[in-house]
Amino acid sequence: MVQKQFAHMPKCKHCHKSFANGNGKGSLTRHCAAVKASRNRKPTNWRAAGYKSKRKKNLNEGLSNPDGKKAYYDVMKVYSKRKGFSVPTCSCCGNSDWKFLVFDHINGRPKDHKGKSGVAMAAKLKNDKYPKGIQILCHNCNTGKEIFGGTCPHHLSKKGQEKLKSVRLPLGLIKH
Repeated sequence: MVQKQFAHMPKCKHCHKSFANGNGKGSLTRHCAAVKASRNRKPTNWRAAGYKSKRKKNLNEGLSNPDGKKAYYDVMKVYSKRKGFSVPTCSCCGNSDWKFLVFDHINGRPKDHKGKSGVAMAAKLKNDKYPKGIQILCHNCNTGKEIFGGTCPHHLSKKGQEKLKSVRLPLGLIKH
């Protein structure tokens, strides 16, 4: 009997689903209007800017702007020299491969630095005459600092170390 009930319901000519009569929610009329609207929508271009920039990075190994990378390196060198290093170096763990280093705001980002990173951040710091409150960290220390509430896991307190030990997690490298 249920099958006969569906036999009298109108079907969509595109997807062949059965729908209730009328214009209300779940009706064929609404469904057809939605299908028509979706067909009239401009197709999304999967080769949009995000795809093109990723492709460009892949083709150029991320070095499509070598002058910008050089400026980035030079600004990192200034901040690393303040910490006593001759080349860009993570001020936490000592990693000196500049390709893995980033600028870190010690006490949070000011509003005029929001949305800037990499080469744009280096240019901003240089234009601002190398303000204080910036340090160089590797991506691991920078991410660790974010995950562990502002403290790089290399510098966990005794209390933090005890918490890790209490659940039998390894401490890894701890620097003091």
